[in-house]
Amino acid sequence: MRNRGLAFKLIIFILSGTMAVFLAAFIYFYLSTKQSMMKSVEENARNLTHSTAYRMEKVLRGVEKIPLNCASFLSEGRYEAVDMPRLVERMVAANPEIYGSAIAFEPGIFGAGARYFCPYCYRKDDGRLGVENAAEGGGGVQRSLFEDTKPERVEVDINGVRVERVKDFGGPWLGLELMRRLEIDRFFQEHMPRGKEGIGWAEIAKVLVLCRFCHPSSELHIAEHFYEKTALSDLLGIPSDRVNDDRLYRALDKLLPYKGDLEKHLKETIGSLFKVDYDLYLYDVTSTYFEGQAKSNPSAKRGYSRDQRGDCKQVCIGLVVTRDGFPLGYEILAGNRTDVTTVKEIIETMENRYGKANRLATAQRSDCDASRRRMLIRGSFCKG
Repeated sequence: MRNRGLAFKLIIFILSGTMAVFLAAFIYFYLSTKQSMMKSVEENARNLTHSTAYRMEKVLRGVEKIPLNCASFLSEGRYEAVDMPRLVERMVAANPEIYGSAIAFEPGIFGAGARYFCPYCYRKDDGRLGVENAAEGGGGVQRSLFEDTKPERVEVDINGVRVERVKDFGGPWLGLELMRRLEIDRFFQEHMPRGKEGIGWAEIAKVLVLCRFCHPSSELHIAEHFYEKTALSDLLGIPSDRVNDDRLYRALDKLLPYKGDLEKHLKETIGSLFKVDYDLYLYDVTSTYFEGQAKSNPSAKRGYSRDQRGDCKQVCIGLVVTRDGFPLGYEILAGNRTDVTTVKEIIETMENRYGKANRLATAQRSDCDASRRRMLIRGSFCKG
């Protein structure tokens, strides 16, 4: 009995080993066959693609010959209308890949009485060529390829028709193309990388730029009114409900650290695209006031108000532009600064950012006292 048990176990072991070997061989054969079939399918698909492309190229070369041959034929001399059908027939006969061809002439080219003339040659079902004047509305073979349809007419009350959800497209599209030419979108992507937010800060920054380009207004007006009236949601892929004033304000905070880099980037791209000369800088100061205490803004001070709002705190804004009006940069200054105290700071900022070479700076005479004028002269600048 003991020997029988060992024999039974040995048989089971041999059978199991044999099945494992056959199973491994089957899997190997299956995988190798599958790989071989995939290679064969890929090769057949590649050959079919090349063959189809070759046939299409051959047909297109035949199509290309027809207008060239026709133009060459017509340029050799003046021909009558009776010559044109034979010309079209010869071109179709010489190009077996072509089903048909036609030449449409302007009204009156073969005489005042022939208004419409379009000789058309096509291949019939039996392989013969048929020629007719397509302008006469004949029942050629090609017409049978399409079903005849009868026009359907309905009455419309024009007083009951209205246009809804009108979107402004032209301005946003132009702004987006200009942004791409200036590579502003690339600048945003490099300096404002996407995080875990659903819509990246770079995309919100583009919304700000395009809206200011089309209709300068506040962030609140953009979020509540302007954005949904434009095609920006389609052009940028950002739904209107994802644009709110909080996101717009926070995008400005994200972009502010790169203000100097953005100004340098724009100087280079605008100068290259529009051939801008940077030999002359124009500088002036303005101000804007705040309704409220503005306690969180250390630059908000009471000073000379150009808006006649001496009761409000304000900040001064120093702006530098080229002779063509392209902005080079701006600086936010304390609201109690007088214009004459800002010149040196602005000049030094522009020098550090763009260099000193071959540039002329101008400012209002009221912006420069005697010491500032001497500083401009020593620095090879000139005041106006």
